[in-house]
Amino acid sequence: MRRARGFWALGFAGLSFLAAWGMGGVTPRPTSGQVGAGAGVALELPPIQLPPGVPRKVEAVLRYIDENGEAPPGYVGGRAFSNDGRQGEQVLPRVDADGDPIEYQEWDVNRRVPGRNRGAERLVTGSDGSAYYTDDHYRTFKAIRGPEPTDAGVMATALARASTLPPIVALPPEVAAKVNAVLSYVRVHGTPMPNYVGGREYYNRSQGGGQVLPRIDADGIAIRYQEWDVNPRIPGQNRGTERLVTGSDGSAYYTDDHYNTFKRIR
Repeated sequence: MRRARGFWALGFAGLSFLAAWGMGGVTPRPTSGQVGAGAGVALELPPIQLPPGVPRKVEAVLRYIDENGEAPPGYVGGRAFSNDGRQGEQVLPRVDADGDPIEYQEWDVNRRVPGRNRGAERLVTGSDGSAYYTDDHYRTFKAIRGPEPTDAGVMATALARASTLPPIVALPPEVAAKVNAVLSYVRVHGTPMPNYVGGREYYNRSQGGGQVLPRIDADGIAIRYQEWDVNPRIPGQNRGTERLVTGSDGSAYYTDDHYNTFKRIR
């Protein structure tokens, strides 16, 4: 009899949880720090930290996904996110700390309303436990779970890794060092370094007589380019004219005059 009472208690608790979702009254609550506990998965997750501008509803959706492995009732989600940046979207890290590829899924953070567009907000979760929020349909992301984005050791780590790369003889040493650091970070993570801007598609069009980079590789395949700042972002200050441009063929170029001329560095 005691066992039966426990069963009904759990049933009422589940109904109450679903009712809270149905009334739009879900509030984030502390969890054990494990994902998919109901399914027996024991992946320890770092804490959720909402940056400014990320609504609390995102945390509620993420916690539900962590515990249940599926989208909340009435929400759309769970499809694979390709993370290819083909439409100018920001590219998220492609490999984890062990060098294994990261697989992503995307989730709505607003309840589905029949006949209404899903909007531009999404939550994207990675197989490494990371989570990101976008409010502009993947063009930019804010990390809400994962390594601390302002870690002071990021640049030091990038510089150390860059020191193992061939030197960039085409540039002055102080410029080569920072460019190599950014390039090294981008090659490993597929995203700009924290507090840097980058990852958008570079369309490789001559503007006012500017230099055009190679358009096809040795196999005749079109080369896609992305552009990255090589100096940290300073609020209220112009980004300047220096850029790193990387190609899908593994090439890399540096410009200090906003794409008018380039020096190949890889």
